[in-house]
Amino acid sequence: SLTMTSKVVKHGYSPPEQYSSDIRKIGFQSDIYALGATFYKVLSGRDPVYALERTIDGTPLPPIGEELAPSRARAAIHSAMSLEIGERPKSVEIFRKELESTLKEQKKGLMDYLPHTMWYAGFCVLWMTLVLAIYLWQQSR
Repeated sequence: SLTMTSKVVKHGYSPPEQYSSDIRKIGFQSDIYALGATFYKVLSGRDPVYALERTIDGTPLPPIGEELAPSRARAAIHSAMSLEIGERPKSVEIFRKELESTLKEQKKGLMDYLPHTMWYAGFCVLWMTLVLAIYLWQQSR
């Protein structure tokens, strides 16, 4: 039987392994990279640098401004966007706890940091829903 595998590459949001022809490298930690990239965009207002530019050219990921998020939250996001799979959080739950503990320390909620970018968060949710719907549709064929 023929099995077809598809992958979606969104520049800035896709980790280096998604550009590879070896799909065995793609897993939940690829999703953690994309989630970190989404948080990066929401907090910084900038699109993340493409993973290939960071890998090949050594282009750094510009830091998120200190006024936009606590240092530990910025570190968690940069960790999620590590170019090395093994350096990313080992689960979404660990990543969530890293972000949550930072916000609890600050006695602020995530919404306190996001008022100017809520439209983008809504767009991301719609985009992810669309990608999932297309994927499920392809799997059912």
